[in-house]
Amino acid sequence: MSWDILIALVLATTPTPGATAAPDPAAAEVVAGPNGYVRVTEIGHPPLGMAGARAKAIARENARTRARERVLKAILALQLKSGKKLEQALRERPDHRAGLRAVLNRATLSGAELTGDAVELTLTVRMDGEGGLGRYLEAVQAAESRDQ
Repeated sequence: MSWDILIALVLATTPTPGATAAPDPAAAEVVAGPNGYVRVTEIGHPPLGMAGARAKAIARENARTRARERVLKAILALQLKSGKKLEQALRERPDHRAGLRAVLNRATLSGAELTGDAVELTLTVRMDGEGGLGRYLEAVQAAESRDQ
């Protein structure tokens, strides 16, 4: 699934601002600061009764899909200096989605093989660097300041 589709789906299915949602027990690890990151780890399993290389490929894709969704939800929940969540800012200014997609495309994916055909994957979005999440958030906040 492309980042474009995933961003649109998450924005469409997330409760509107002011609505309450249950806390996510599998929340992403978010570390702020210049060396910060947003990181999630997922374990993927193949369909029951399936084994071998194809099963492992399906398990890897399952883990990757869930990791992408969780990291996106964590990023959208980040609070801007204005007090808004990034999700709300993207609803108001859809033109910022392309920048988020570029940041997400730079995410690193690492994995480990588990017993059987299960796979563990870790997806990390860095805060630092030219195309990092920190720069993107600064740009969104700057645009919000100009709009006010």
